[in-house]
This record gives sequence, structure tokens and C-alpha cells, in this order.
Amino acid sequence: MELKWELNQRKDESYVWYDNLFDEEELKKIQLQSINKNLSESKTAGIGSKNDKNTKIRKSDTHFLYAQKEENHWIFKKIGNLINETNNNWFKYKLDHLENLQYTVYKSTQKQFYKAHVDTILNNFSNTTRKLSFSLLLNDNFEGGDLNLFYSSVPTTVEKKKGRIYFFPSYALHEVTPVTKGVRKSLVGWVRGPHFQ
Repeated sequence: MELKWELNQRKDESYVWYDNLFDEEELKKIQLQSINKNLSESKTAGIGSKNDKNTKIRKSDTHFLYAQKEENHWIFKKIGNLINETNNNWFKYKLDHLENLQYTVYKSTQKQFYKAHVDTILNNFSNTTRKLSFSLLLNDNFEGGDLNLFYSSVPTTVEKKKGRIYFFPSYALHEVTPVTKGVRKSLVGWVRGPHFQ
């Protein structure tokens, strides 16, 4: 019997998405590995290495899943394989490595959100920069919390579907609108590579 998991993919004008990378049990396991840890109030990346909390720009709670921890290796392996496939098929970027993954929670009780921003950090004196961003939606039983991508004055709103992972360029302006009912849970990450030339 051949062992495999099916990946449905689609390339839209501004992003790529896949379904079924993780099954239902794996999605629960990702949440359990994160929920059992202490969540902290999110920070926003500023110019250079500055990293501050600014609740006018971002209100959410996060926990990082670190690549060096063996309990997280299965997650990094699956996502890493998909990053290579996605990049080879669509983006064609020179990529070096995947950063630690961020489990992010947006609660309706606090109307949490993340205003329009880009993930590429400017004035970063590292030899690499964020090139590819992704967001894996761990649930869809909430309202609000839309992921909007801005490629023009009219945003593209991605469909909210549990288990779907979205890839888009890190330089793309994007936002998460306030959650109005329930809790939005996602796993987000960034892939780095040499500066664009």
C-alpha cells in the first residue's frame, strides 16, 4: 500500500493555497503543543532590530514552536517539504531557511487584530530577508478575522477554511481584521533567503 497524503493546490492571482497538509488529528496536536505553553502578548517588528508591543497595530497572543525541539520536528518537516514544492512551482525564490513557527490566537472578547503590514523587515543587517510568508488556519469556527492581501486598493480576502495553508510574498501588504465572534487560531511562518537583487 502506498503511503501518501493528498494536497489540493490552487494558485490565485496573489497567493497559493493547499488543503490537507495536516489531518484533523494533526491539527489538534499542533494546538495542544501550543496551548499547553504560556501565550504572550504579540509584538510588532519595527525598524532594524527593534521589536515592540503596539496595541494600535496588533492585538493577539502568540507562542513560538522552535525548530530545535524534537517534538516539533514533524511539523517543520511537513511544512518544509511543502515550502520547497510551492517555491519550485510558483515563486522561484532563493531560499535558505524557515524561521521558528508562531502559533497565533485572536480573541473576539478583546476584538484582536493585526493592521495592514508587511513581513519583510527593512533595515535588517542580516545577510537574509523574509521572502515567503504562510498562514495555516487551525480552525474556522469564528467570525471576522479575515486575512486580507492588498495588491491594489481593493483587498483580496482569502477563504477561511480549517486546515488550509496560504503562501504569499513577505513583501505583500496584508492584515487580519478584528475577530468578532469566537477565537481565530493559526500557525504562521516566514522563509528567509538572500536579499532580492
